[in-house]
Amino acid sequence: MQSSNLSFLVWYKTMFLLSATKKGFSSKEIQRQLSLKRYEPVWAMVHKLRKAMGKRNAMYTLEGMIEMEKVTLQ
Repeated sequence: MQSSNLSFLVWYKTMFLLSATKKGFSSKEIQRQLSLKRYEPVWAMVHKLRKAMGKRNAMYTLEGMIEMEKVTLQ
């Protein structure tokens, strides 16, 4: 968020959109969803967030034996 003219609320909403679905959102779609005029700041913000999310995922990898419980829905 450093050196960005976009508000914290825009960053927060973008974080939500990026993590809300497995498919994800393109920068263009985020620009449209948040009614932002310029594409370049949105593109830069999305790339910064994806880079940070990638670093976070690399830190928390599962190792060893993992147990999962099977849940049946009726």
